[in-house]
Amino acid sequence: MLVASLRSENFDRGKPFLKQGMKVSLSIVMFLQLFVPGATMPVMSLYLKDYLHFSGAQIGIILSMSSIAAFVSPLIGAFIADRVLSAEKLLGFLHLFSAVIIILFSFQKDFLPVLFVYMAYSLTFGPTMALANAVTFHHLPDNRNHFGRIRVWGTIGWIAAAWVFGLLWLRNNGGVSSHLPDIFKISAVSSLLLGFYVWTIPSSYDGRKEKPSFIPVESLKVLIRPEILILSLFGFFISFVDRFYFFGGAPFLKQLGFSEQSILPVLSIGQIPEIFAMSLLGFSLSRFGFKKVFLLGVFLEVFRFAVFALGGPPFLLIAAISVHGLTYTFFFTALFIYLDSHCDKRSRAGVQQLFCLITGGLAGFLGNFCAGRMMDVSGAIQNGIRMNSYSIFWGTPALLSLVVFVGILVFFRIEREVISASRQNN
Repeated sequence: MLVASLRSENFDRGKPFLKQGMKVSLSIVMFLQLFVPGATMPVMSLYLKDYLHFSGAQIGIILSMSSIAAFVSPLIGAFIADRVLSAEKLLGFLHLFSAVIIILFSFQKDFLPVLFVYMAYSLTFGPTMALANAVTFHHLPDNRNHFGRIRVWGTIGWIAAAWVFGLLWLRNNGGVSSHLPDIFKISAVSSLLLGFYVWTIPSSYDGRKEKPSFIPVESLKVLIRPEILILSLFGFFISFVDRFYFFGGAPFLKQLGFSEQSILPVLSIGQIPEIFAMSLLGFSLSRFGFKKVFLLGVFLEVFRFAVFALGGPPFLLIAAISVHGLTYTFFFTALFIYLDSHCDKRSRAGVQQLFCLITGGLAGFLGNFCAGRMMDVSGAIQNGIRMNSYSIFWGTPALLSLVVFVGILVFFRIEREVISASRQNN
């Protein structure tokens, strides 16, 4: 069902399939890239709430201010990556800086220092996921068949971070309360390893000395296509509701009675099905097409948040947690592949960065801020009886996810039309 527009230029010109050595290198990059946030992101709100004792509004401001930094960092990546410096070298430098800053963050205790150091961290770490994707796409002969198999190692890295820190480190060091800052040390070491390792990968930059224009025109030409704009809007809303999951997941489980040292491993259940989904993504896109795969990913979002809003039963809660990785695979990873199928070498890194500006920047800022406010508002005391704050908290992203599902169903054109338009533009 997918035709030549889904293939990279290298594949079309008859270049060899992905070599085993490069496959291993890219897999290591993805493993470490996701290990870094996998150690911190699932419990960041719990750290800010229980260790630093910030309010929901303060937590929302901290996490949303990190997304303000994400407005700047993708632009930096779009202007520099593969236009001034290779994506590999830029990715390495950013991870080295990130390692230093996250260690500094771990020593902060007051609201304003935490706020500004975390923003600085976001400026350096913010572009790295899109750059890791760009590096991978640069070296793939066929993104449809290979990307999912490489990206799955990122999922394994995320799971490994949860289990190494949650079950091994915390269990052997007396629980979470006094050792939560250790997550930042583990994350920093991983960033250092990746920062040095990625420089061993052959450069994708061809060494041209032409002066880059101030605006990444090639990338913007891709993003203004109607089908890309529509998907960017849907990506914005799904990124917005995902902030509720990362914001409320750990506190929600703690309220349900899960021990603090088990929260990371329990949340990592969401990544286990992702391993299989990533391996099957190429087949799924070929068999069902982008639209049906996108719809599946968003439907699972609706299911997850609806079950959380209901508060059970327990087997459905575990099922809802387990679909997290499936929603990422069938929506975001498929969307990265869709975007790349419309790119050439000069626009690829910029498109990935600018898309992250929309999803990680604008959507991340609004999602984190709204999740923090919703946490405080929904937990208010009314008539002397505490409301079921999490039913209201989770109901909001459930409703928005349903709106996106209907939007894709109605407004996203079928693949045959999209591919035709893409050919004309190229």
